Amino acid sequence: MMELTVYYINAKENDFSSLPEDFFSHGEKAKIERCKNPSVKQERIASAYLKKTLIGDYEVDEKGKPHAKGIHFNVSHSKGHVVLVKATCPVGIDIEEIREVKQDLIDFVCSPEEKTYIDNEEKFFEVWTNKEAILKAKGIGLRNDLKGVPSLPLDGKKEYEGKTYLTKMIRYRGSVITLALESEEAPEVALTIKEIHL
Repeated sequence: MMELTVYYINAKENDFSSLPEDFFSHGEKAKIERCKNPSVKQERIASAYLKKTLIGDYEVDEKGKPHAKGIHFNVSHSKGHVVLVKATCPVGIDIEEIREVKQDLIDFVCSPEEKTYIDNEEKFFEVWTNKEAILKAKGIGLRNDLKGVPSLPLDGKKEYEGKTYLTKMIRYRGSVITLALESEEAPEVALTIKEIHL
């Protein structure tokens, strides 16, 4: 069994103004400052805080996936919720606060089997976070053909574009969080949430 910790911080409930001026790198500060939406800006600050304190130095590849020496990690944020996970193999994570969803989005994202499964917003975000976590573990962004990215069963082994992924989903503070590991062995995963406070 592989035991992983999901580090969680709420960008709305923490005050980052007390951090030293030089806490973030010049590049990270520039990325944060480019953001015009105040809520998303707070999420980016929280994300940068987690990366700085839990990962340290890292690089971003040409596809935008972050890498650190000897460790794989991934970050996600939604509506003030920010999560980070570290692993020894390629990993993706997605968090989505449960909220209203339009039928057009369900039709665009979901296969017929997934549409049959979805009977409320929570189930839509179970499917969505599975898809996005797999794509993030693969190191690519969202694609137009989201229907082809597997999501069911929610927890377990999935094959996508010649790779094996293991997904594990949990609910936390009104959100759905799904983790995807790229692993041939596809071990069982136990997730623990560790909430971070400044």
